[in-house]
Amino acid sequence: ARELAEWKQKIHKNWNNIKMQRVDEAVAHINAGETLKIEVSVYLNGLSPEDVALECVVGQCKNSKDVFSVSERHLFKLQRQDNKNYIFELDLNPSNSGLNHYKIRMYPHHKLQAHPLDTGLLIWL
Repeated sequence: ARELAEWKQKIHKNWNNIKMQRVDEAVAHINAGETLKIEVSVYLNGLSPEDVALECVVGQCKNSKDVFSVSERHLFKLQRQDNKNYIFELDLNPSNSGLNHYKIRMYPHHKLQAHPLDTGLLIWL
């Protein structure tokens, strides 16, 4: 419990200055069976890559109000460090054919958390 409490203090202290930027060239569409390579550069403001989970959620917009229904989640993998930024990559290959939308998000992650989003902190790209 002490380890988790200390980790949460560190997260809350550093979270506000975290920055994410997509560094690959986005494409308008891919065909079924093709892979979309996504690269994200992350400035962690003193946190380590092990303190966060960078995730791509895939799903469909269910109505005209853009209600997003998630059908898949894919975790990015750390590839390298570039100065003070970390480069995360994902080769996205959605399992559902047809029109899919995706969104990229990052949240604090620790093995002792009861729920992945229990800190209430989340950044969308």
